[in-house]
Amino acid sequence: MSKKDRYGKFKKKDYVRMIENTVWFLCRKFGYKTKPYLFETKLRDDAIMVYTHRGKHSAIFYDYMRFKDLFGHFDYETQEAYVSAITAHEMRHYYQHRQIWAKKPKEKDSVIERWRKDEMIEDDESVEYVLQPMELDAFLYEYCFGAQYFDAILIKSVRDEAHLDAMEKLYVEYFGETDESLFGEEIRAILRKRKTRSA
Repeated sequence: MSKKDRYGKFKKKDYVRMIENTVWFLCRKFGYKTKPYLFETKLRDDAIMVYTHRGKHSAIFYDYMRFKDLFGHFDYETQEAYVSAITAHEMRHYYQHRQIWAKKPKEKDSVIERWRKDEMIEDDESVEYVLQPMELDAFLYEYCFGAQYFDAILIKSVRDEAHLDAMEKLYVEYFGETDESLFGEEIRAILRKRKTRSA
């Protein structure tokens, strides 16, 4: 199927396949044999996918119709990249919770302590929500995942320039230096233009 023919052809089976493949891939990458359960549901208006856990049980809930409402106008490959990156965000939460309770975590004590103290603000639209330690880390993971595995800058993974600044600071903490392709002026110009259009 040509790229032209595939435009708008990203179906529910493709969506579910991308979720399942990303979960499987990241479980292997993280070194976990147990995967979170996957459930389709109708989520609140500001959510596309949600990670939750209770004791040893974890799950990712997803809303296909909500995803199509927000991303259905993109071409096939971009929809693939976004659903995989959004799944990576929720899988990073899975990793965070596993690390918090691990006897021998892979992350530094300072990172684990920061995640442990996370206040879990639930308002997805608030500035405070995206800057929470666990959310900021998961947004950074989502953003970098799109760049690494799809060679795509998924600009919808960034709320605004302040969010990008915070992600860049965390990136530097993790890797010791910034990456202009992820945090440079070209990306910032897009964010400023988007802000102007929505004002």
